[in-house]
Amino acid sequence: MNVFFQKPTAGSVVKLIVGFTLAIVVFANCGPAGLQSENPEAPTQWGAHDVSILYPLPQSQERLAALVPLGGADSTLLSTHLNLVQFESLLTHTGLAFESEWGQELSQMENWKLLALRLDPCSEIPGQGGVCAPQARLSFQPLISEDLLRGSGQLNALDQNIHLTLNFREEDFQEILDFWWEKRKQFPGVPGSTPLGVHPILENPEHARAFSIALGELLERLLETGRTQFVGAMLTLNEAAWVFAIAQVDASGDLEFLNIPKVEGESTRQSYFGTPQQTGHNVNAVAPRPQGPLSAELVAQSGIGQGFEKAGERAQTTAVEAAFLLLNPKTAEVADADCVSCHTVSQSLHRIASRFPESLEQAVQANPTARYSLPAELESRMTLQNASETKGDAYVVRMFGYFEDQLVVSQRTINETAEVLRKLSN
Repeated sequence: MNVFFQKPTAGSVVKLIVGFTLAIVVFANCGPAGLQSENPEAPTQWGAHDVSILYPLPQSQERLAALVPLGGADSTLLSTHLNLVQFESLLTHTGLAFESEWGQELSQMENWKLLALRLDPCSEIPGQGGVCAPQARLSFQPLISEDLLRGSGQLNALDQNIHLTLNFREEDFQEILDFWWEKRKQFPGVPGSTPLGVHPILENPEHARAFSIALGELLERLLETGRTQFVGAMLTLNEAAWVFAIAQVDASGDLEFLNIPKVEGESTRQSYFGTPQQTGHNVNAVAPRPQGPLSAELVAQSGIGQGFEKAGERAQTTAVEAAFLLLNPKTAEVADADCVSCHTVSQSLHRIASRFPESLEQAVQANPTARYSLPAELESRMTLQNASETKGDAYVVRMFGYFEDQLVVSQRTINETAEVLRKLSN
């Protein structure tokens, strides 16, 4: 039996939608249910926030309880994509349940909450020779209220993440996009100058409730139609070490953990472990590859050790060029780098920009196409400006979500979002 296309029960769908609705009833307990069908403020084209959607971090017990959980009594629909057996397999494989101080809490699926959703009409499938497929990515982070409500009352997110990657048939995904666009037009547009972050309408008291209902309906359609292709995890262990794991879901529903590619051709480890002092050692070639080794470790060491400062101008230029290439979705795909390098390069480049700004200009001069540029047709629709609140933090490997109570948006996520808008325009 194919567990990925099981039809959810009516009760599970209702509970899921109620969860999304309740979330925003709590966020904004006022305002009309939505705008009239003829909305003069409606967007005329897709915007960045419409395809990369981030929920506000809840700041109360009520808001926390309203978010959609990865598992539990109210998540039958989600369990067709990641069930308890698969979830426990993921924890066992990464060692999280044994090495993390939060192991017991993290082993409960209901503590993992959906905080981000991303849509892509043509995402490259690793190892398939450039083949792409429509895709949705659901991002969950653990929020544990009793232990994380500090004296300030702020609710912090643990530095852990689980991704569900759902693939779709093109015709099904197009129907979902058409549905989402009709819903989206009922609400005001977002100015193109607004940096990617929490969706502004989810913070708008007048429209947040109705917009959340629309998002719940979008999620329902994604979960009913999509097939889980990959499950990914980014976890932090006690000693500030990171572990990444990627698993493909086979036809029987088991997780087949993939070997992370190594530049030396070795693939004996199924998960990549790294620390802030040891990262970037397994970077594969990125075309066009710069002269010399693609040494993202030089990038990662800036602000941690003396490696970048002592490397010399030529090596610094090569390292920054490598960083630009990794951040550029036109030149680097998922399989082009190890997980840690891709997840740390945005923070590393922030540190370099503050300490060695001249090296960025030198890299641009050396290879003008390495750095991602916003397509001209998107200049009025989005900005590449980065609104992350953790710029330069050597211990942050989040791509789109939260580190404790701080917003994290990597430059790679922003650039990928621009590419999604370009694809949708075409």
